[in-house]
Parts: sequence; C-alpha cells; structure tokens
Amino acid sequence: MGSSGGGGGSSGQVAYPAYLSGIQSDWLSKGDEMGVGADEIEKSITAVMNSALGSSPWLGASAYDPSGPIASYEAAVDMFAAMLAGVDFPSLWESFFTTAKTVTGEPTDLVIADIAAIGDLVVTDAADITDAEIVLDVTAFANQLDDEILTKVLPRFRRGMQDINAVVSSSFAIGESNIEGFRDRDVSRHSSALRVTAALKNADIGMANMGKDVQVGIANLGKDSEIAIVNMKKDVQVGEINTKSMTDYVRLYFAGADILLKSTIQNIAFEESYARIMIEGNRIKIVALKEENDVNNTIGEEDALWDLGVFQAGANLLAGAGGGVAGSKTSNKPNVAMSVLGGAMSGAAAGGTVAGPYGAAVGAVLGAAMGLMSSM
Repeated sequence: MGSSGGGGGSSGQVAYPAYLSGIQSDWLSKGDEMGVGADEIEKSITAVMNSALGSSPWLGASAYDPSGPIASYEAAVDMFAAMLAGVDFPSLWESFFTTAKTVTGEPTDLVIADIAAIGDLVVTDAADITDAEIVLDVTAFANQLDDEILTKVLPRFRRGMQDINAVVSSSFAIGESNIEGFRDRDVSRHSSALRVTAALKNADIGMANMGKDVQVGIANLGKDSEIAIVNMKKDVQVGEINTKSMTDYVRLYFAGADILLKSTIQNIAFEESYARIMIEGNRIKIVALKEENDVNNTIGEEDALWDLGVFQAGANLLAGAGGGVAGSKTSNKPNVAMSVLGGAMSGAAAGGTVAGPYGAAVGAVLGAAMGLMSSM
C-alpha cells in the first residue's frame, strides 16, 4: 500500500489508502469492500447513472403552445372589427335624429284668431227739402191769401164799389180780377222764393253729406287699418313664437341624437377596452404559462440531477485527498428575460387600464424592473 499521503510507488503507480479505495469501490459498484458495520450509501453511482440514462427530463418537454390564448384575443379583435364594420356614422346619426324626433314629438303651432273686423260707421245723409214740402208750404200760403182776400180784401172792395154804385159795372169785375191776379202773383213769388231757398239749402245739405261721407270713410279706413296692423303684429309675434318653438325642438332633436351617438361611441369604447384587456390578459397568460413551463422543466432537471449532484459532493471530498476538487453544478434559476418580459407586460396592462397609453408605458417600465429584481 502507498503512503498515507497518497503518493505513488517506485513504479510510478498511484496508490490510495484502503479507506478511499473502499469508498470508491462501494460507490461505484455497491460491493463489500467497506467491511461489515461500515457506514455505506444505499445506491451506487452506477445504478444512479443507469437510472438517469434514458430518463432525461427534457424528453417529454415541449415549447409552450400559445395558439389557444392567441385565438382568444384574435376572436376579440375580430368581434370588435365586425362591430366597427357595421357602424355607418352618417346613417347612424340620421337614425338617431329620427328617433329623437319621434320620441320628443313635434311642436304644435300657436294659433290666435284675427281680431274681427268692426262694422263700418254709417251716418245717414241729411234729407233734402223735397218738392212736396214746397208744395205744401205754397198751398198753405195760398190758402192764407185766399182767406185774407175773402175775409178782408173782397168785402172792402165790394163795400167801396157799392158806395159808388158800381157793383154791376165792368170796373167791379176788373177789380176782382186784379185782386185774384195779385193773389196768384204773390203765391208764385212765394213759391219761387221757396224753391230758390230749397235749392240753395239742398246744395248745402249735399256738401254736408259729402263731407260727412268723407269723414266716415276716413274713420272706417282708419279703423280697418288699425285692425289690420294689430292682426299683422299678432301674426308676426305668433310666427316668432312658433319659429322659436320649432328651433327649440330642433335643438332637442340634436341633443337627443348627440346623447344616442355618445352612448354608441361609449359602447364602442367599452368594446375596445374589453378587446384590449382581453389581448393584454392573454399576452400575460402566454408569458406566465411559458415561465411556468420553463420552471417546471428546470425543476424536473434539478430533480433528475439531484442524486448525481450528491455524488459530486462526495467526489469532491474524495478528490480532496489527492489535491483536486471538481466544480459543482450551478443551480438553474428562472430565465431573467422572461421574468422581465412578464413583469413588463403585467405592468403595461395595469398601467394602460388606469391611465391609457402613458400609463401603459410607465407600467411596463416598473413591471420590467420588478421582474428583473425578482429573478436575481
């Protein structure tokens, strides 16, 4: 046997102490070199390696297939695109305006009847002096003269003619004839004077009636004009009221159409938000499931190599006697890039939900930083 230091013999052959050779033999083939009562391992490294051969944890591993989540968010995008394709904003606006008009109704025009025309003023013409009235006056005048002649003039004339005894003479007849002639002359003069006076009076009456007719006509025209002006002003005011009412109703129609349009746009925004959240959620799902798949593969690898790693530690102990130590296997950690990507996508989704594009950018940076820190 060689020296306790494990040096070589004179032939150059390296010899190790018996206890090291026994351990190596026991670990290698699980023999009986250790002796009865020795502290031994339960399996040989040969058995462990044989078990590991053909049992690679990577044999059944495969890359994560993201087709399911991708199909889900593609369906959400297609649904949103189909909804947008069916939106014709001009026709939609016209439909909303018609709906608002139908629901609101149309204004009823104000109708105020015209002021009724006031009957024309009628003033009766002053009556002319008629010929019948002149005849009556002349007749009365003639009767008065006849009475005076019969009661006064003729008796006096006859008494005088009797006094001169000339009653049966021609002078008496001529005298009576003269008296009757003077009577007819006076009646004719009176009749002529009355007719001249009546003619002048009738002319004055005609002028007065003409002036009266002019004044009445002016009064009636003024009255009709005032009523027409009042009715015209009334029509203008009623027209203004009806126009304002129609304008107000049109404003209501536009306001109603705007409300319906804004509601539709809001629904579109909701659908867009849903599609965005669906896409971001499935992106996060893809990254998370990819990380889970990688970690599971890493865990499987670590588990499969664990027994070999234990032998590596023992081998280092044995190698220490000869002055050499083999390097130990470095433990696998989660992929840093995937952790950063997952954190960035989670942060972007959260930030975008709260504050839109800017929030998504800030959330992505913060999420990436947290993912990087968690992987260290």
